[in-house]
Amino acid sequence: MLVPYHVPQAALQTILGSLGGALGVAVRVGGVLGGELSRLARSAFVSGMDLGLATGACVALAGCLIALIALPSRAPDDGKDDLQRKGRWA
Repeated sequence: MLVPYHVPQAALQTILGSLGGALGVAVRVGGVLGGELSRLARSAFVSGMDLGLATGACVALAGCLIALIALPSRAPDDGKDDLQRKGRWA
């Protein structure tokens, strides 16, 4: 972790702003600290991506279930056959 190190405010905002910013700071810092920052930034990105994809999948599944439950399985039968509905028979 980067806790025991003093990080300038501008660098901290860049690191927390995006994965690209964090990797850019990691390249500038270099060494063990840069490598650790790079590893942590990638890990945090993948963790956030996993959470976002799982949330999206749950929302899509919920939408499918609501559609299956709420929508009728067939059109209501009002006594007319298909040919009458299409206007071929009066």
